[in-house]
Amino acid sequence: SIPPPTMDDLTRLLYTGLCDTMNAAKAAESLLPPYGRPKPLTIEDIEEKINESSDDESSDGEGEDDDGEGEDSSDEEIEFEYKYGFNPLVHLGMYLKRNNPRNIKIRAAQRKEAQEFLRKRSGHSLRQMETAEEIRELSSKMMTGLTLGPAVTVGGSGSAKIW
Repeated sequence: SIPPPTMDDLTRLLYTGLCDTMNAAKAAESLLPPYGRPKPLTIEDIEEKINESSDDESSDGEGEDDDGEGEDSSDEEIEFEYKYGFNPLVHLGMYLKRNNPRNIKIRAAQRKEAQEFLRKRSGHSLRQMETAEEIRELSSKMMTGLTLGPAVTVGGSGSAKIW
């Protein structure tokens, strides 16, 4: 069983988590406005986009409508896109979850099990390779007709036969 962490351990974990969160916010350029979010659209920006699109249509179509209906380009919908930016609470929560002493010990046990599995698997693979080499060697000998080395038999008290 894993003993519970002490108050010093938790304080150190929280401090390092806050430092990591601040470094991540700094890297994401989220410490100053607009805090990592894109610049919000204003009415002037929307009108400018509409005017640009109507200028493009008037130069392309030269005032002619293909379908005969006079569509107003001001009714055109502008695509809404919102990015949340940097969320420090989510980042800190993920850091604490990842670096929790219990989770670290659980991951260490899982890593040890995985290493043991890979060791057994590599041993089995090595045996397969050795067996394949032995079969290759045996089959090459059988192709020559020599399955065994020279054999010596005793023919009598003073004679021997070499096969």
